[in-house]
Amino acid sequence: MLELNTSQISLFFDFINFLIIFLFIFIIFKNNLINKLGFLILILFSLTPFFGNDIIWDYSVFPDQSKYLINSKLIRENYFSIISEIFFGKWEIFHSRFQVALGDQFIPTRYASLIIASTPIPFIETVRSLSFFSKFIFIAWFTYLIFYQRKHHENKNENYYYYLLLLSPSILMYTSVGLKEAYIFVFFHLCMFSVLYRKLFLFLISIGILSLLRYEMIFLIGVFSIFYIFIFYYYPEEKVSKKIQNLLKGLIILSILFFLIIFINDLFFLKEYLNLFIETINKM
Repeated sequence: MLELNTSQISLFFDFINFLIIFLFIFIIFKNNLINKLGFLILILFSLTPFFGNDIIWDYSVFPDQSKYLINSKLIRENYFSIISEIFFGKWEIFHSRFQVALGDQFIPTRYASLIIASTPIPFIETVRSLSFFSKFIFIAWFTYLIFYQRKHHENKNENYYYYLLLLSPSILMYTSVGLKEAYIFVFFHLCMFSVLYRKLFLFLISIGILSLLRYEMIFLIGVFSIFYIFIFYYYPEEKVSKKIQNLLKGLIILSILFFLIIFINDLFFLKEYLNLFIETINKM
């Protein structure tokens, strides 16, 4: 496992990464998407990677950061070659890059690392660098929410409750580490958002990226999408025949069953932890 590089040169490159985010926030501020208070909140929110690993929590708490760091560096060094291999379907060459250079233990993170490496932040020096990648993608998503609200609602003050998201401990923590969780959160929400507001193109992009990050989430998205479309798009207006409605009901049931089968082991895993927690409380 890699250690967190705290050298001055790595800190300098990470500061440049922060400046890119600062510039992005400044641009949306100048375009009146956020006010002065929102500008200040987002700047403070962007600074947390400097105080995460080895300051607020130990780097070893999230050991997978090293895997994403190594994979992302490898992808950045060969980015256009890798994109070409994917575009022309040369999957064996693509997989062999990780197999030869890093071994089997890094294989599960290669697709997520590809998404991370494609984020428009310039430098990957440390796991702290990847934390700024997480910050950027989250703030970009946050800006899109505010932009959509401002475009489709007359009341310009309705978006202030969005800032409560930034105060969530989980959001603060997982956007301050070099993991894929911030990306999963963003693209999972965009999938749901696309279904609710009937944005097919955005849905296809979001679910495609989400499938690379964590394919299990597709089943949950599928269940939600089928259920929502059936209830709110077709059934009230009776746009489809009874046979199609029954087919959709069957698909909902099958999707739920399939989802439960996929996650049944994880459910037992969580049950064991719950029992262990209860036993610990009883001994206190």
